[in-house]
Amino acid sequence: MTDGNKKSSSPGEICDLFASYVGAVYNAQHDINSELNVNKWNLICNYSLELTAPYLNMDQILNIMKSVDDNKGSGPDGVPSLFMKACADELVTPIYLIFKKSLQSGLFPDVWKSAKVVPIHKADNVEVVGNNRPISIPSTLCKIFESLVYPVLQKHMNHYLTEWQHGFVRFRSTCTNLTLFTETLVEAVDDGRDVDVIYTDLSKAFDKVPHNILISKMRAYGITGSLLGWKSVLGANSLIPSLCKLVNGHSNLVDIHADSFAKIKKVLASAWSETNK
Repeated sequence: MTDGNKKSSSPGEICDLFASYVGAVYNAQHDINSELNVNKWNLICNYSLELTAPYLNMDQILNIMKSVDDNKGSGPDGVPSLFMKACADELVTPIYLIFKKSLQSGLFPDVWKSAKVVPIHKADNVEVVGNNRPISIPSTLCKIFESLVYPVLQKHMNHYLTEWQHGFVRFRSTCTNLTLFTETLVEAVDDGRDVDVIYTDLSKAFDKVPHNILISKMRAYGITGSLLGWKSVLGANSLIPSLCKLVNGHSNLVDIHADSFAKIKKVLASAWSETNK
């Protein structure tokens, strides 16, 4: 495997190459005054809707637990999805209490911030580290909790999303975006108008979002109370142990400090994509 001018055929060193590549994505936190940043965004965003914390009930949690994919492997906690699904009736009460306490206290357990990171080949030469996509495998409990919080945040942010937003919006995709673009293009050509198109792409944009800026924007968009206090899920001390599983089964455990957005981009993607305009 190669990464730049580094090359290795040793399983352990290859794991280190992948860990270094993944860890290099994350930005160190910028030295930005959070309160000044909040004031700036409050001036820009004048919204009356507020979101404090989602209401949790055991039936809701039980349904999610019984619907998890039991073919998925375990995360860093070693608890397989099959166990969570098979023992859902017995586990739902303590899990409900843990989730409820987490939201009320604004604290997110450190162990849930951890994930296995497995490289999956994207394209071109498989022996080039950068041609492999790091796939995060969190603990099953973390995924269940995400399934509870994500719809609530998504529903709240839908009030603020422009009609032109296609990324991270249900029932929309690159296909719907291109369909509308093509329609606009055809209409312009039929009318004899010129059309100028500029394509831009930010490399690993969501992976590099500073947490403090995101939190400020969340507050400006009405996310308040214990849910905003739950920002410890984004804490700079969060660790992603990178467990690179290679074809021969060798693995290394490496602590990677994730000071930017990658770990929970699904949950807050819409919030960031809208507020980053």
